[in-house]
Amino acid sequence: MLLAQVWAVLISAPILPALRLEVAGRAAVGPCAVSLPLLIERVPPLAADGHDPVALLVERGRAAGVIRPSRRTENRAPHIPSQRIRPPPADLMRLRVPRYAGRT
Repeated sequence: MLLAQVWAVLISAPILPALRLEVAGRAAVGPCAVSLPLLIERVPPLAADGHDPVALLVERGRAAGVIRPSRRTENRAPHIPSQRIRPPPADLMRLRVPRYAGRT
């Protein structure tokens, strides 16, 4: 029985993240917007009833809470026009001589 459970985990481990990517792609959201724990909870009953889990989750995922706004922060760098970018000065020191504290 234990080996059957281990095999089930090893088989489903790569399938569920791929399913997450498929749902995110069809819903036009980032993969982090699809909740993996809720996906793991909701997919087996949908598949057991004979429904297409991906289509149903894309259609009703937002209402069910499976697809939710991502909490990740989006880092944006300031736009710098290419005319303002200049090479460093020729006398800029590029290598430093190491300075050790002299501890033994």
